[in-house]
Amino acid sequence: KLVKNEWIKRFTVDINEKKFGYTILVSMGFNVESRNYKKILETLTKSKHLYEVWTTSGAHNITARSIFKNFDEITKFNSWVNSIPGIKKFDFTIVVEESKTSPRINMIQKMENEEVF
Repeated sequence: KLVKNEWIKRFTVDINEKKFGYTILVSMGFNVESRNYKKILETLTKSKHLYEVWTTSGAHNITARSIFKNFDEITKFNSWVNSIPGIKKFDFTIVVEESKTSPRINMIQKMENEEVF
């Protein structure tokens, strides 16, 4: 019933990326020209390294998360991004340590039941 009524969108497995050799987690922000926005978004979503891509407001038009095995992969990815026409600015942040990761359902439950921000 929860799936039928779209309360649950999908079932997934939380894998340990490090066991597969992916040890570098990166958060990225892209500022893109509005006339090329859709084409750039389509191009980015096809990258094997980007596992989450969002349209955002604020400091960046597009925000993404990615994982890499080594810095050589990051260098190649960076060159690939720089070859995409219409990307005005590209920032990335390497995650040094994960401080908190939790499923969104836990977050929703907390937000619904607690008054603490």
